[in-house]
Amino acid sequence: MPRTRRATTPAGEGQRSKKQARQAEREIIVTLRLPRELHARLQALGGPRGLTAEIRNRLETSLGGDPRTRRLLDAIAAVAEALPQTEPVSRMLGLDAPLGPWHEDPISYAALVRDIPRLMELIALRPSDAVDEDTLKPIADMALGAGLRALMTVSERPAEDEGSEP
Repeated sequence: MPRTRRATTPAGEGQRSKKQARQAEREIIVTLRLPRELHARLQALGGPRGLTAEIRNRLETSLGGDPRTRRLLDAIAAVAEALPQTEPVSRMLGLDAPLGPWHEDPISYAALVRDIPRLMELIALRPSDAVDEDTLKPIADMALGAGLRALMTVSERPAEDEGSEP
């Protein structure tokens, strides 16, 4: 019977480094099945950071942070997603067509703008009119700046859907 040579590895290649051992203690490797379109979108959004970094960032964002803020954002998203699905109401009101997404339809936009403060009032700790305007303005302006930076960061990414604009 013919003999085959055993592959040899350079010294130490088969052993894990201390860094790899520490990383293995903190992290776990996961195999994940994704639809090809979703994979391509995540890969494009990850850009130079890569697919794994984009998936990790999105998971940390969705699971991290303040639970009340997450609840508010989820509620706002639910309102925004429900608006284009109001066809029976649109017909009842005699509108020519069903409502579109908030960023394309002026009625949907106005409804969302109206509903956000109503949602906030439901989870508020205290009425906002109890805050002094001189205190509120610089804090609100600073927070708005953070929101605008986040919008610009998102607008610099490739469009998530074909034909959509940032």
